[in-house]
Amino acid sequence: MYIPSPTSPHFSRTTFQHTPNPYNSNSNDIQRPNKTKASPLFRLKINQLRLPLSPLVSVTTGRAHPWFPRIILSFWLLTEEQLDELAAFYHQRRVGRWSDAYPVSVKWDDGADLETKRRRFGRFVGLQGCESPGFEEGFENKGREY
Repeated sequence: MYIPSPTSPHFSRTTFQHTPNPYNSNSNDIQRPNKTKASPLFRLKINQLRLPLSPLVSVTTGRAHPWFPRIILSFWLLTEEQLDELAAFYHQRRVGRWSDAYPVSVKWDDGADLETKRRRFGRFVGLQGCESPGFEEGFENKGREY
């Protein structure tokens, strides 16, 4: 069924005059959608995704990268390109003079898949739950507990 746009020359207000509006409070003949409360688990997940992250600063510049995620949701939305750029900014993409100057260092593999890179970056910035499924080479904790 073709429904013309309100800006279309074929649109006529009389076309939809008798169409009941389910959201109109004056409409008694239409059953309204049942508004249910959000699941407690859904609310918990939304609250978790809103948790703020403290930006990690570069040991050479003293500044955070502009793409550093400010909340958990932003962390999960990072692209592979952004993760590679963040790893380079924080001296983790190539082993160098500043790589070990951070509390945690990771071995960055440019050929790794997106989820592996995300997990390594999450571990680098101290997120829980970003551990590898089993021992992964290239991870050094430097004796700190997280």
